[in-house]
Amino acid sequence: MNIKEEDIDLLDQYSNGQLRKEGLEQFSRKLEQDKAFQQTVSLYGEVVAGIQHQGRKKLKERMDRFHKERSFSNSPRKMIDHK
Repeated sequence: MNIKEEDIDLLDQYSNGQLRKEGLEQFSRKLEQDKAFQQTVSLYGEVVAGIQHQGRKKLKERMDRFHKERSFSNSPRKMIDHK
């Protein structure tokens, strides 16, 4: 699949809410009429979902590590008597 740069730009604008009436109409028409653009939109959605999933996964790992370190630092420690 050969993805056109202008299609990626259009998709970025659409996903960022930057398209106004004319741009939204162009996007809709292109999506209805262009099979290659439909595939690009589908692939774009899969890529974005994968990136979001990885981001959430990394955030969860960082939060788990933070809570683990914090609970360790707040846990009571036994005093050692060095007589």
